[in-house]
Amino acid sequence: MAAFASNILQGTDLLDLRPVLAGTQWNGNVASVGDYLHVSSTAQAAVLSVSATANGSTTAVASFDGAMGASLKTMLAHAIL
Repeated sequence: MAAFASNILQGTDLLDLRPVLAGTQWNGNVASVGDYLHVSSTAQAAVLSVSATANGSTTAVASFDGAMGASLKTMLAHAIL
């Protein structure tokens, strides 16, 4: 799992999620990306997880310190799909 020591979601950085999504059954339809990418929060960070199948079990792929409460919409605004 990649760990970002600062909240990169506040800047102009982009997350390239293409390699993560390539390992899933996602068909490229942006409307269904939320079936494969999931965001949760801990007391210190937001955690991005991926499901290989739609709404399947998840694996954490990245954490973002200081980004508690971040949503999937926020993540996608900083992502390359």
